[in-house]
Amino acid sequence: MTSRFAAGVRLSAIVLRLAAAAALAGVGTLMVWSILPALWGWTPAVVASGSMSPALHRGDVAVTSAPPRGWQPAVGQVVVVPDQVHPGQTRSTASPASTRTAC
Repeated sequence: MTSRFAAGVRLSAIVLRLAAAAALAGVGTLMVWSILPALWGWTPAVVASGSMSPALHRGDVAVTSAPPRGWQPAVGQVVVVPDQVHPGQTRSTASPASTRTAC
């Protein structure tokens, strides 16, 4: 009877260690998943209005990055620029169909 109890304790210890390892692996994966985009220079931006529908809806999250040097927005592309009214925040805008360029 004692050997069966000891075997049960060993088995539960193994299961507990596997569960702890799985939990740590999950947390580590989530950390890497959240840090990698920042390392690549990607930044999330939440769409605050419905002005970009049907492509983007209010509350959607768009992942943005800095454009390469000399890049010009094409018609229909979304551009994220610093907000002059609210320092430290950004403003998303769609490139206009005319010859105007988003700043």
